[in-house]
Amino acid sequence: MRPGKRGTGNGERVTDPTRLNVPASRRFPFPVPRFPRSPVLPLRNLRRHPVRTGIAIAGIMVTTAMLLDMVLLAGGIERSFERLLLGRGYQIRVSPKGTLPLDTEATIPGATAVRQALAADSAVESVGPLLGASLYARRRDSLITLFGYGIDPVAQAVYQLELGEDLAPGDTTGVLLSGPAAALLGVTLGDSVTLVSRLDPQMAGAAVARRLTVRAIARWLYDYPGQPSVGTLLPVMQDLALLRSEDRVSALVVKVRDDRELAATTERLRAALPALEINSIYEFVRHFRERLVYFRQLSYILGSISLIITVLLVTTLMTITVNERLGEIATLRAIGVSRRSIVRDVMLEGAILTLAGGVLGTCLGAATARYLDRILTSFPGLPAAISFFVPDPCRRRSGAAPDRHAGRRSPRPRRRAGPDRDHAPGGGDLTADWWNATPVLAAREVCKDFPMSSDAVHAVRAVTLEVRPGEYVAIVGPSACGKSTLLHLLGGIDTPTSGSVSIDGARLATLEDRALTRLRLTRIGFVFQRFHLLPVLTALENVELPMAEAGVDRAERQARALELLEYVGLADRAGHRATQLSGGEMQRVAIARALANRPAVILADEPTGELDAATGRGILDLFRRLNLDGATLVVVTHDESLAAEAGRVVRMVDGRIVADTAGVQQSADRVQGPLPGAGGLPLNAQP
Repeated sequence: MRPGKRGTGNGERVTDPTRLNVPASRRFPFPVPRFPRSPVLPLRNLRRHPVRTGIAIAGIMVTTAMLLDMVLLAGGIERSFERLLLGRGYQIRVSPKGTLPLDTEATIPGATAVRQALAADSAVESVGPLLGASLYARRRDSLITLFGYGIDPVAQAVYQLELGEDLAPGDTTGVLLSGPAAALLGVTLGDSVTLVSRLDPQMAGAAVARRLTVRAIARWLYDYPGQPSVGTLLPVMQDLALLRSEDRVSALVVKVRDDRELAATTERLRAALPALEINSIYEFVRHFRERLVYFRQLSYILGSISLIITVLLVTTLMTITVNERLGEIATLRAIGVSRRSIVRDVMLEGAILTLAGGVLGTCLGAATARYLDRILTSFPGLPAAISFFVPDPCRRRSGAAPDRHAGRRSPRPRRRAGPDRDHAPGGGDLTADWWNATPVLAAREVCKDFPMSSDAVHAVRAVTLEVRPGEYVAIVGPSACGKSTLLHLLGGIDTPTSGSVSIDGARLATLEDRALTRLRLTRIGFVFQRFHLLPVLTALENVELPMAEAGVDRAERQARALELLEYVGLADRAGHRATQLSGGEMQRVAIARALANRPAVILADEPTGELDAATGRGILDLFRRLNLDGATLVVVTHDESLAAEAGRVVRMVDGRIVADTAGVQQSADRVQGPLPGAGGLPLNAQP
């Protein structure tokens, strides 16, 4: 019998079980699984005790709300402040030694010279000065206290326009007002205001006064809620603050062209201007954290309370549920219900309670976060733009260096040297049509690093690999050379440090978790060294499980599971659990499971590593038969006999591909038809 055809071993052709119109009980002489179980029984059990169910949901709701608030609070203030500092893209702050910008009344003399020294660095794109001062504004016969900003509108990082036009360079008669300042003064765009400097007690009046025209209403990023503020060009504010003669400013902001040069640029500027305090925004955020230790402690307290409540609540509920239903459980066991089903029902009750409490707790936590945020941001001196509860779990650690790969273009993939272009992957002459076919699996300059305490381990280094439909590829090499890591990257189990992996043209890095999970379920078949069958399931149930997860109709998945077991020679063992099978039989079941959803490619990791020589030989024959029937295979192994069966051999050493050549000649009589079964669906067709 040819390897590509199926039969009983005596020349008889096997009838396709998907075409049999007979009852399931006659086709399967063993219990047929039911996926999934109905949630009706757990729901009715919960409704029997409405008071206890309500209390449990309320407890989970409160716990979820506290956990949510803890997560938001732990990262909110730091992330919010980092966004505030980076609002205009200026990454470095320069202030008087030992101070933070605008934290005290200390100033920097000779601002023009300092600005020129900062701009002289080749990595610096622009430098903006900033002066803060207390001012007054006349309103009829009274004075309104204001905070004034002296700015350069071309290089500024402290305001955003809300209404009107920005100040132009050289506009010494214009002024920007905050919303609260405009309301206090009763003015709008085009109106005039008189700003006066600090009062001179000897003259019983203002030392300097300037009449200015309102150009725009602006939101000053560092103002506390309701703070009345104004902004003018730097020379005007220096005149009002009596600081023009010494050319003083409160701080300077610096924009670096490339984030990757931020740390080095900061160190160079510190060396050039040792008399000044120079910090990157990440260092600045770290200083800010030290001043907000109270809020971190509050988040730790919330987290601890939430954890204690969760543990106590879950433990109590599970204990009460099991103890109360000991009689019911004994009855269910007596009539033949499995422990798995009973535990699943109990866990489903817990899942329903958790889901209901979690949804309500999320709403409660969000409302609580908004309420607490209003209270905390009302503290004097805090900028109104700061938020203590920011829903951003992917915050960057304060003080961490910027992403050195941000904005960097991906290197062009290098052309792969192999395989030997004189031969097709399964033997025979290589045709242009096959070589130009779209790869079912493609890796481009893939790297994978594992950080260690002392140094990173480079498991995979700049690997470029393409696998076309129908290929049988063996990846060989010594232990710890990166073979299994590469296979995990190809299968979407792990993510590369750099580079890209595509399956059927879909780049894995662009897929959300749900889409990536679905792709692994339907387009990739995995065969593991240690089988990883579920021990509580039969061989048929293990093969059926991926199809059940994919939503395949019950009758169809049962028929295909039995058909696949027959294909691998285990139809008579379909009703046996994994613990009742030998190693070779378990691996055959694992192969059948990998074929369940008709994957585009099968990835096998040391499939004969746990088997003896004779059993391993049977697995090798099965793989060769799969490839002859049209399957695309990528097998990782250090077994040269397995590699010899492949149509293409890729050798790895120290994380790199060192050779990519054709393997032994296989029969050119390739069968690209159905797999398995006469008249069945093709291997790669979608169900």
